[in-house]
Amino acid sequence: MSAPIVRTRYGALKGTVVQNVEGGEYLAFNGIPYAEPPVGQLRFKEPQPPKAWSGIRDAGKEGSAAIQFDMLRPTPEIIGSEDCLYLNVSTNSLSGKRAVMVWIHGGGFVMGSGSSDMYSPDYLLKHDIVFVSINYRLHVLGFLNVDDEEAAG
Repeated sequence: MSAPIVRTRYGALKGTVVQNVEGGEYLAFNGIPYAEPPVGQLRFKEPQPPKAWSGIRDAGKEGSAAIQFDMLRPTPEIIGSEDCLYLNVSTNSLSGKRAVMVWIHGGGFVMGSGSSDMYSPDYLLKHDIVFVSINYRLHVLGFLNVDDEEAAG
């Protein structure tokens, strides 16, 4: 398999071929923006559609996780970025129709990400589905509601 290129309404994406734990291969398109980065004037606002891009966007690397405390380390530290509204898509093939599973990670709305390091699609793709994982805003940056126009929740 060679690195696939797909076209979306926002632009073209170049994915990667990934080897699964059993030696098979699947296609992955990672770090796909599904909204404008929620920074500056967009912080605490509804997500806005992403801007289209020209050329072919490299979809070989996952987007940043939302800013959070990494509680899995011996000494917790802050990781991630406010620019976190990205999704990852994995599939066995680009032809034909398949069921789509969208994975929304756990973490109590304060930690976690859709990273394949944590939630690998290897076993799910045995069932010939399209697997989508997402990163979303966490903690107060995603769920603050003070009943105010600036942070309506």
